[in-house]
Amino acid sequence: MSIYISQFEDSNGYNEPEISYNNFNSNLNSSKIEQIIEIVLFIQLIFSLSVCIGRSDYNFILYLIGYTLFCVELPPVDVNGVIRKITGIRRYLILVIVAIMIDAAWLSFAMSAWLCSSNISLDVCFVEDFQMNWEFKMHKFVIWGSSLNFLLKGVLGLLCWMWINNERVKLETLSPKQF
Repeated sequence: MSIYISQFEDSNGYNEPEISYNNFNSNLNSSKIEQIIEIVLFIQLIFSLSVCIGRSDYNFILYLIGYTLFCVELPPVDVNGVIRKITGIRRYLILVIVAIMIDAAWLSFAMSAWLCSSNISLDVCFVEDFQMNWEFKMHKFVIWGSSLNFLLKGVLGLLCWMWINNERVKLETLSPKQF
């Protein structure tokens, strides 16, 4: 983020500094970021529902909370409403970060328990056991879907952070004395 300071003359004739922010994500305004977040949430909901076949998944609830915050809730009409929404999205971002850490731990345990080593054939891992071979394929699907969900969760966290940053900068320009 770069800051530019210039001079402007107020109504009394005094020269006062004016601060303007040049943000790296200034070309993405909050409404565009919200639209992208909505698409990411829909994709994550679909993956979360399909991964529920082989894993009890808390992500579905997490994405519904995000959907409520970004898509269902009415836009705030005053500064206090914007501050409340920023606070809610900040708390949601904390939930997403905690969920990323939980998913990283789950993926590491699941990969070590469910998958064969790459140099061992399936026949060695699952000797004459069709049930285990079928479960292996399901586990592989669940790990693939969970890995994709994990990556999308990182994207969601980044987008939430960008939205919070845009709204915070907007609030600072509206009322610089409060911050």
